[in-house]
Amino acid sequence: MSESEIKAKIEEVDSILRMLEERKSNLLKALEALKMTHKFDNRFDFNPPIPKDAKPLKNFLIPRVLEIHKEKHGIQYWISESNNLVSSIEFSKCNDERKREIIKACEWVQKVLAQKPSD
Repeated sequence: MSESEIKAKIEEVDSILRMLEERKSNLLKALEALKMTHKFDNRFDFNPPIPKDAKPLKNFLIPRVLEIHKEKHGIQYWISESNNLVSSIEFSKCNDERKREIIKACEWVQKVLAQKPSD
């Protein structure tokens, strides 16, 4: 193996290590965000707040969880936002099972967004 091939392999390994380090950092941020998330009986606080146009929110949580529960089970929900950031979702008229489903979906959204690499 030539010296230039060895240098190329070292650069490749360094690149992989940087990517893994960034992924680790993102996962640690996600874990911290989940630890800091406040869950109330009928409210989920996003900490930190999430963009209102985030795909997991607008393509999953709202249409496939909240709206479905609204149509099928009559729940009501309110999204608290400011400066294009969603800080919490409050909901009512739902039993404990629905609450758990909504909170689990909110946690998933927060986790996915926390793992997303920063641009």
